[in-house]
Parts: sequence; C-alpha cells; structure tokens
Amino acid sequence: MKEVNLRKRKARKDVNDDKIKAAVKQKSSGVVSSGSCIFTFILFIVTLLIYDVILVAQDTVDVQAVKTDLLNNVYNQTEAVSIIIDSLNRLYNNEQHVQIVNFIGSTGVGKTFIANVLKRHFHPSVYELNGFFDNIQKNVLHKIKRASSSYPNLIVIDDLTVTDIDKLLNFLKEIPQEVMALVVCIFNIQETDNDLHHSISYAHSDKIIKKFNKAEILHKVAKFHEFDRNQASDWVIKQLILRGVDPQLHSDIVESVLLDQNVRYHGLKGLSSKINLEL
Repeated sequence: MKEVNLRKRKARKDVNDDKIKAAVKQKSSGVVSSGSCIFTFILFIVTLLIYDVILVAQDTVDVQAVKTDLLNNVYNQTEAVSIIIDSLNRLYNNEQHVQIVNFIGSTGVGKTFIANVLKRHFHPSVYELNGFFDNIQKNVLHKIKRASSSYPNLIVIDDLTVTDIDKLLNFLKEIPQEVMALVVCIFNIQETDNDLHHSISYAHSDKIIKKFNKAEILHKVAKFHEFDRNQASDWVIKQLILRGVDPQLHSDIVESVLLDQNVRYHGLKGLSSKINLEL
C-alpha cells in the first residue's frame, strides 16, 4: 500500500515539474519575443537617423556640384547661369524658401538643357509639368504640398507660352512657402504660323514679366539669347574636340552638320544627333 502511495506522489511530482518547466519555457519565449520587437524598433530608428544624415550630406554636395555642372557645360548663356546660381545660393542660405526663375527664350538656346542638368542633381525630389492639364496639375500640387521643408525640391514647368501665365500664377500661389523649392518656369517666345514661318516675340517676354510683377510674386528672369551661325559652329567644334575627332575633319563635319540648320530659330537643337550621324 505504501509503495502504491509513493508511486502516486512521484507521478504527481513529475506532472507538476513538467508544468513548471512548460511555464518557464513559455515565459522565456515571451521575453525573447519582446526583446526581438524592441531590437527591431531600435534598428528602425537608427536606420532613419542614418538616412537623414546621408540626405543632409548629399544636399551639401549637390549645391556645389550643380554650380560646377552649369558653369562647365552650358554654352554661351552666362547671364542665365548666373541668375540660376544666385537663386540656388538664396535657396540654400534660407533667404527665401521658394525660388522662382522664369526661363524665357526661343527654341534651341539651352532652356531645357539647363532644366535637365538641374533634374540630375535634385533627383529624386523633382516634380514636372509639361503645360497645364487640370488633373495632372492637381496631382503634382498635392505631392508638392507633402514635400519636405528641410531638403531642396525642384519643380520644372515646361512648354509654357504667354497664354499660360494666369494658370501658372494661380499654381505658384498654391505652393506652400515653407516648402524648400527651386521653381523653373520655361517659356518659349518663338511662334510658328501655318506656313511654318518663324518669329520671336520679345513683346511676350515683357508681358510675362509685367504679369508676374502685377501678381506680386517674387521671381527672377533668366533671358536666353539666340545664337548665330558662328556660335553654332564654335559649339559643334567643341563637341568634336570632346569626342576626340581628328581636327583635320572638323571643317567638313561642321559644314555638313549646319547645312540645313536655321540657327536663328532652331538654335543648337538637334545638332548632337547630326554630329552622331557624321561620326
């Protein structure tokens, strides 16, 4: 009888020991799980801080890089480049959070080229509009309003004409002043009639400036001058030198490239493709 009782007590003890071990294991598992969550959260915060530091470092480098890029690669538009660099300096010195620069000129004078240079350096904080379409405009404006006020953003509005001014002014007024942004508005003042005759309307340039002044919107104007045939020839030779083309071939290539080019109204547009065809 005593032996039976001893066996029962031993069996109960074994059951209790198993329960205690299971409880300890479960508690230990909970501690590990909780610790894992805390570690993941800390890692997430550290990652955000590192990313923030990297962004600040990149911004500091970009502003100098964009200046160098403009000075080295934009052909014969010194005044326009100076205005853009001044706007960049004001933006980074927090003199004014939203810097608006109007590019005004005819076709092929470097307006879009400069915008593309800026886009390379501001990427990925770039917002683009080509003309004004209500749905796209609202979508872009919504994104801009959510943009960072600590890091620079680039807003490029291309393919503008004098008829777009009122819509443009309304759009610019919607940009929050706390957003750090360089806004580039690209106006083409060249007109082409039904007979494909070209003309450059300098009166449109004056109208754009007057409209902005009347709206009391702070802005700068970068006027792009047209090129003549000698300047176009000089530009082509510079491209050939950069590509290592034999100088003895320069004269023939320049003549072929500029043969059908209406430099006054087409500027340098399309010349790179023509050079490629010659090489």
